[in-house]
Amino acid sequence: GKVNGNVDGDKVSLTYELQKGKGKATATLQSDGISFTGTYGSRGKLRGWRRNPDAESKPLADFSGLWLTTSGTMILQQDESKVSGPYGALGWSSINGTVNGGRLHCTWKRIKTTGSAWFELTPEGDRLFGATSGKSTSHWFGIRIRDYQHHVKPQAGKIVKGHADNGMLYHLRIPDDWQHGAPVDVVVLLHGSNWTTAGMVHVVNKNWPHLGKKFAILGIQGQQWAFWSNTDDLRFNYSYVSWVGKSTYRGFPYADRASPYLVDRVLDELTQAYRFDRIFLGGHSQGGFLTYLMHMNFPEKLAGTFPVAGGLIFQAEPSAFDKDELIAAQH
Repeated sequence: GKVNGNVDGDKVSLTYELQKGKGKATATLQSDGISFTGTYGSRGKLRGWRRNPDAESKPLADFSGLWLTTSGTMILQQDESKVSGPYGALGWSSINGTVNGGRLHCTWKRIKTTGSAWFELTPEGDRLFGATSGKSTSHWFGIRIRDYQHHVKPQAGKIVKGHADNGMLYHLRIPDDWQHGAPVDVVVLLHGSNWTTAGMVHVVNKNWPHLGKKFAILGIQGQQWAFWSNTDDLRFNYSYVSWVGKSTYRGFPYADRASPYLVDRVLDELTQAYRFDRIFLGGHSQGGFLTYLMHMNFPEKLAGTFPVAGGLIFQAEPSAFDKDELIAAQH
């Protein structure tokens, strides 16, 4: 492709030519002098950076914590200059590396594939950016998540923010009269594409207060961060299209850990953490499709489901199942 443009202060106006077409773009250099944001075409968003040549002469940077990245959620531990931790909710990817000043050099492993990468932080430490190395490089960036705690302590009548073992985020509201350690029924909410359960938990309690008095309300975010969204309005997506679950179909390699599998695992985990009793699960749009898959594959764990504006994919059709016990539970 080709890019041409004019700079005006900290802004640049561009025209670009790619194999698929032409267009215009604008970008603004951020105060750190390294990263930029902008737009292209009619709706596209730009986010980029350049490698800081002085990064390794900076004081030792802190990469520890929970990060939402373009390659999945990272949960990093840092001991002096050594950094390690898992990335991606699927449970088979990890990072190990060393911090040299303000730059992290690391190796990554995903299933049977390995490679190397580098990362740097923005001056405030809330953004991470870098790239994989080798013949075929790709960008890798993310944002630090500070206000979601692992198995966050519930507060009766309030919405709290937590994350599961695999890094998936959730919002939880416990009934006003809940007593610590007491079992509680829960309504689980799943969002639509490029959306969030943050507002759903609030709206359900506000519009149907009798539910908030009787049930815990739990909103589980999809494992795929919509990387155009920021910490003030995080958005997510689920995955399920290639997931076959307990149906008679045979799936694609490594597609078995899509969102139905992950949501089931998170529900098991949080049921133990918060003593959930009966589980009522529902979702809208993308979350509605996921609800049908949950109902057809894990009916023994659910007391009821309520899909909204969703539908059945062929792997969730009743004819796709042949085990009598499972079929009985579906009904």
